[in-house]
Amino acid sequence: KATATIPIVIGTAADPVRAGLVTSLSRPGGNITGFSTVGVELEAKGLALLRELLPGLQRVGVLQNSANPYYRAVRKEFEQACRSLGLQPIIIELAVASELENAIVEMARRRAQALYVPGDRLFYDNRVPLMRVALRYALPILATDKELLEAGALVSYAHTYAEQDQRYAAFVDRILRG
Repeated sequence: KATATIPIVIGTAADPVRAGLVTSLSRPGGNITGFSTVGVELEAKGLALLRELLPGLQRVGVLQNSANPYYRAVRKEFEQACRSLGLQPIIIELAVASELENAIVEMARRRAQALYVPGDRLFYDNRVPLMRVALRYALPILATDKELLEAGALVSYAHTYAEQDQRYAAFVDRILRG
């Protein structure tokens, strides 16, 4: 809102369309560009990959940071994406790291067969204890960041932070070159 002329490159935006920052991802319009790193479509693609790797998968545990408004905004769409893949989501919301172990224990109690861990600072910062508990219950993890993959997740459907930074730099370079 501060300017309509200075180019703005979006950093990590969960859903810039829903946030009202751009008209669409393919044609953002105005003076804003960049790329989205999260979205229900990407999450659905990751879940489809997990389903291919685990053909008998029916129930997937989903961690959500209750302090992150993105999850509330897309929850119904996410649940629909799960249902379209034949998956029953077991969504557990938590706000602090001390709730992480209980959340995973509850998912195991509710017979989750795998975990979906979205890219969220709460989970990223606590990836080692998260993996420790998930492994205790033999729950394979689909992660949305490479760092969780390196900590022991089964698969990740995401870019690396280095790739993300290279893309940001390329956008800025194109803008500065006119």
